[in-house]
Amino acid sequence: MVATSRRTRGVSTLGCLVSLVLTFVVLYYGNRVGRIWWRYLELKDRMGQAARFAGSHTDPDILRQLQGDVAEIGAPAEAAKFRIVRIEVPRAITIETEYSELIDVPLIRRTIRLKLSVNQRL
Repeated sequence: MVATSRRTRGVSTLGCLVSLVLTFVVLYYGNRVGRIWWRYLELKDRMGQAARFAGSHTDPDILRQLQGDVAEIGAPAEAAKFRIVRIEVPRAITIETEYSELIDVPLIRRTIRLKLSVNQRL
């Protein structure tokens, strides 16, 4: 027979509750920050695609496509202010943008500045 004392009763319940609360906090904060990170990576990927196919597209076409991509992925409108620079020797293109995202969760309210730049030889 295993003897249990009254003092340890409920400790496993408390440990389980603490684990659940910590899991919830990590998921909540991770979801908020993860969405910002996903938008950043998605926009960078779409900029890279536009740069790879820039040899057959004009700058206004690229700009129009990227501005549509910004709206589609839900990035701030500020991200749609792209700068496109083409270099003749060696043939290359650079696409850049810069924007801010607000992280607004309990205990943290911070604005982060994100800069994206893609270079591609044509």
